[in-house]
Amino acid sequence: MSEMVDEFRNESEDSIQILSQRIRVAEQLYSETKDWYKKTNDKYEQDRIDNVLAFRSIKLVMATVSDTLNVSEMLELRFVDCCEDFMNHMSKVSCKIYFVKD
Repeated sequence: MSEMVDEFRNESEDSIQILSQRIRVAEQLYSETKDWYKKTNDKYEQDRIDNVLAFRSIKLVMATVSDTLNVSEMLELRFVDCCEDFMNHMSKVSCKIYFVKD
């Protein structure tokens, strides 16, 4: 009977050691997974903030480019008008010179 008790105690101790080791491994994996999740989540949040800031910058640049293009178009139209006025003026002067010449 004593041998059975000793054998049972030894088997129980072995089982307890194995279970204890499994618990330590599970706790370690949980800790590592928790740390990985926190790092990944922090990186995601930082990337999200960076993307929002980049998007705002891009929108600002696009608005500036659009305004610049609008001003450029207005200047082009003004330049065309001035060229037409100059050409009309030169044509009138040429006609007057031609008229005076004859």
